[in-house]
Amino acid sequence: MSMDISVFHSYGLLISEESASIILSHMLPIWKAEKPELYDRFSEADVFLNFGDYLNSHYDASFYGNADHLSCYRICDHEFSEQETGDYFYFLDLNRSPSLFRPAYTDFREIIQEVKSKIGEILPPDFPFEEYLLEILGETWG
Repeated sequence: MSMDISVFHSYGLLISEESASIILSHMLPIWKAEKPELYDRFSEADVFLNFGDYLNSHYDASFYGNADHLSCYRICDHEFSEQETGDYFYFLDLNRSPSLFRPAYTDFREIIQEVKSKIGEILPPDFPFEEYLLEILGETWG
């Protein structure tokens, strides 16, 4: 019997059911007036996977599921994060990650600017970046 083990380590924006709800709360009134097809598509009760697929196709967010072990650390202070990812989540990877010899970014504001350049048009002005910009380490066994 063989077992496949995959390990991942990424830096980026967590799109969980909670953060998707923050984004949709901001965007649904806008879409209702400007893009009724998106409003209709995402105004139903349980739309997380559908919204995640939209983020994947329009903003290059990656889908993660079935992680057997997952650790998350806030990028802003390197503290362990208590974010609930559920059974699956989406993640918008940053363009750079740190190396042994140099940091990837000079400060946290630079990371926020990168994320805003990718997905800022749908984020609310008061989006809590400190809570959702994470370093994630995970394993899947199968």
